[in-house]
Amino acid sequence: MKKIKFLLLATTLLVLSCEENIDFTNNKFAFIDVANDEYDFTVTLGETGNFSIPVFHSFPLSSTETFSVTVDEENSTYTANAYNIASQITIAQGENQGNIQIEAGDAIDSTGEVLTLIIDGDSVNNPASVTLNMSLFCPVTGPSPGTWILRTRDTFGDGWAYTAGTPFVTITVDGVAQNFTNAGPGRADIDFPFDVSPGASEMTISFDGDGEFWTSEVRFQLLNPDGEVVLSEVSYPNNTAFVDETPNLNYCIF
Repeated sequence: MKKIKFLLLATTLLVLSCEENIDFTNNKFAFIDVANDEYDFTVTLGETGNFSIPVFHSFPLSSTETFSVTVDEENSTYTANAYNIASQITIAQGENQGNIQIEAGDAIDSTGEVLTLIIDGDSVNNPASVTLNMSLFCPVTGPSPGTWILRTRDTFGDGWAYTAGTPFVTITVDGVAQNFTNAGPGRADIDFPFDVSPGASEMTISFDGDGEFWTSEVRFQLLNPDGEVVLSEVSYPNNTAFVDETPNLNYCIF
């Protein structure tokens, strides 16, 4: 029993002795890294966003060093001329942190863009990477003047008219409401044009299903004067009564 205890003690002392002799400032242990693997950034439409990502070295540097910052093109979708990033960052002597400064434009698709960066340097063994998820924020604005289209369809092909009631879409521009319904039978697809005057400041859109059972057959979308889809095609379960679709309008193309 004493021999076993002695062996365990000797092993423990050996391990501790080895740990005490490790030089963590040796270059073979040097690495560069970021606090997070991914960052989410939002740019407002019509503006430029400025962001900073801290980069850390594994230990304070004995002399000032520069580290390269490159874009991983294969894993990026953000248009190259939409952003500005310095190709190098500097970490000063005695410090272990630098920062990547990013100037981001609003050339971002409504579904978002991805920008992947690689940070590397002579004093580190392996490069670090970071992914930036770029999204676009579009403030609520007034609708563009011109002829808009409410595109409607009925998946069964007999229109939205029912015995007990008729579902309809209401579009309101500056307080003036218009109701639209795909009246059947035989009206599976129909476009409703309507005009928006210059200077209009607000548009809302809602669906009144009247609680009908076959509201699951209703489909519609909204297109601006340039033919761009401002409200993606929507669908509802049966017995839908009322849905306000205004929060789902794409103000980026409004």
